[in-house]
Amino acid sequence: MAIFVVTLEGYEPGDPTRLTVLAFVQAQDEAGAQAAALAALAERAWTDVQALRAGEVTDEAAVPADFATAMASARRWGLGLIIYEQD
Repeated sequence: MAIFVVTLEGYEPGDPTRLTVLAFVQAQDEAGAQAAALAALAERAWTDVQALRAGEVTDEAAVPADFATAMASARRWGLGLIIYEQD
């Protein structure tokens, strides 16, 4: 199954700061990856979440080293998240 990267924005519970999330998701297609990423944040009680874009990882060697843990989590458990604060 392919790994997709979905970029999302939303609010973590109790935090007024809008955050950006990169979700590495194992899925059959882009639509499935977006749905899984949105569901993952909904399960964590995030609010006002929007999926901005998604794309398949076609060359794992090109994934930056600081994303390796999220990529490995997606391979092993189907999902890896990286959360950023916007400046």
